[in-house]
Formats: sequence, C-alpha cells, structure tokens
Amino acid sequence: MRRRAGQGPLRNAGDRSGEAIALKDLATVEGRLGRYGEAADHLREGLALLRRTGNRYLEAHALNDLGTVEARLDRLDSAARHQEQALAPFREVGDRYGEAGALRALGVVHTRLDRPEQGAEYHRQALAIHLQNGDRDGEARALNGLGEAARAADRHADALTHHTDALTIAEDIGHPGLRAGAHRGLGGAHHALGDTCRGLRCYERAPALYAGLGMPEADDIRARMAVLDRSSLTGHHTAK
Repeated sequence: MRRRAGQGPLRNAGDRSGEAIALKDLATVEGRLGRYGEAADHLREGLALLRRTGNRYLEAHALNDLGTVEARLDRLDSAARHQEQALAPFREVGDRYGEAGALRALGVVHTRLDRPEQGAEYHRQALAIHLQNGDRDGEARALNGLGEAARAADRHADALTHHTDALTIAEDIGHPGLRAGAHRGLGGAHHALGDTCRGLRCYERAPALYAGLGMPEADDIRARMAVLDRSSLTGHHTAK
C-alpha cells in the first residue's frame, strides 16, 4: 500500500519540523517532474506543520517555495500573497539571501500580472541585496528580471542593457541557465526594436542551454524563433 506523504517515522515521533522538511523535499521532486499541483499540496501541508512549531526560518522558505509553484500553475495572485508573506520571517531571522529570493519572485509575478513597474522595483531591491552580499548569481537573476520588466513596459533599450549585464555575469560564473535567460531576453528586446536578424541570433543560443538543463523553456524559444522566421520572410514585424 502506498504511504501518504507525511506518514511514517517522523510523524510517529512527533517531529513536525522534520516532517515538514520531508514534505518540502517531496515538493521539490514533484516540481522537477512537472507535477506542480502535488508539489503545492505538499508545501501547504508542510507549512501548516511549521506554523505550529514556530520555526520562522523554515516557514519563510516554505512560503516562498509555495509561491514559486503557484506561479508555475498561473495562480499569480496567490503566488504574490505567499511570497509577500515570506518577506517578514526572512527579515525577522536575518536571511538576506532568502529575502532577495522572495523579492525576485515577487518581481517576476508582478511583471506577469502586467505590473512591470512594481515588478522592476522588487527586482531593484533584490539587486541591492545581492550586490551587498557579493552574490553574482543572484545579481544576474535580478538583472534578467529587470530586463523582463523593462520589456513588459516597452522600454526595450533598457531591457538590452539589463540582459547584456546579466549575460556578462552569467558567462563569467559559467551559469548556463542564466545565460539562456539573458539570450532569450536579448532576443525579445532586439526583435521589439526592429532588428529581427539579431533577435534570431540571440534566440538561437538559448534552446540548447535550456534543453541541457532539462528545462521546458527550450520549446517556448523554438516557437518564438519560428514566428520570427516567418515574420522575417514576410517582412512583417511582430511585437514582443
């Protein structure tokens, strides 16, 4: 008989924090398999346990993880609410890396909710923390987020600057996922500015990087490239 998540020795021993960590680990596995609904269920169950233990550090991470999963499910308002709730415990326990991560996640969600200026402000706050911490990985993530927010606000020249800066860092630290995100952003920005050929060249660099990481964004980029190929053949300009 299949054992339900959360059952077993940890539950029998009354170790709520340990049980919550196990549920968080299960959510990570489910998320990597693309089973975001199941991941969200595990995180909600773990969050309920953590609120009973008073472990604010783990609670903050569970809230932020839940927000990230909900964003994958397009439950954007709920995602923003949980990520905002994560900020207070992150600040309370002094977890600056966690705080910056929650701010970046809020930036992404607000950009997707068609609030790019608010999204950009969250990314700027995250970037300031990453710069203080000397966290170049986080810095590149925030810069890519600023680029996406700028593109959503039709400030494509600003988007080029942010994504170019992110690409420089990603290449320096050897991070393929961040390189792919920067190339994707540069492709969209160049295309929006009317340079379809350069946009295609930037897009072409992204799919292999995404595919090598097993990320579904590779298919999205290929679809965008097909649209750009058609528009370049017909001479029509397609926005974003």
